[in-house]
Amino acid sequence: MSKKWIAVVVILVLAIVVSLLPIIPVTKSAQVPEQVPYTVCENVPYQVEEKREVPVNYELVEHYVHPVGLLDWELEYVCTIENVDEKGGTFTVTAEFYDGDRLAYTATDKKYIGPGQTATFRLKSSGLSYSTDWESRYHVYPDIEPPTKIETHIVTKYKKECRTEYRTEYRTEYWTEYVNLIQLLLGK
Repeated sequence: MSKKWIAVVVILVLAIVVSLLPIIPVTKSAQVPEQVPYTVCENVPYQVEEKREVPVNYELVEHYVHPVGLLDWELEYVCTIENVDEKGGTFTVTAEFYDGDRLAYTATDKKYIGPGQTATFRLKSSGLSYSTDWESRYHVYPDIEPPTKIETHIVTKYKKECRTEYRTEYRTEYWTEYVNLIQLLLGK
């Protein structure tokens, strides 16, 4: 065989070997799914029993002011209170007697009034001067303080509850592969 043929065979063998060896770097990529955690929060209602102090229910049946006495003239505030609640208690009635814009006297009385019962309070002033125009000169400001009771009621409150959920997100992953000349030409 001639040297020429040997050289052609060697070149052909080298060309075949080089074309079959993976020596060309190629970067490849793919979309890879992954589970990503996230937090979801919401206000969740719940009910609780709460106690509160409330005044006993009552009705002011009547109230008025009138002069009393001849030699020891004074004013008297009269009020009748009916307890319309199922709970009894001590009611406090205060009357402030004003001479013009000056507080002249304060009177207070306390009485127990049971459920469904009625009581009349009579609060008399002291030290007021006789006046024929007492209705324009004197003013009476009453204050009724009923007893209190404890009531229980249901209240809706909200609490924040959080949980972890997952969603699928895709990320691109890159890597390098070595291919031979034939794979590169065929696009594999």
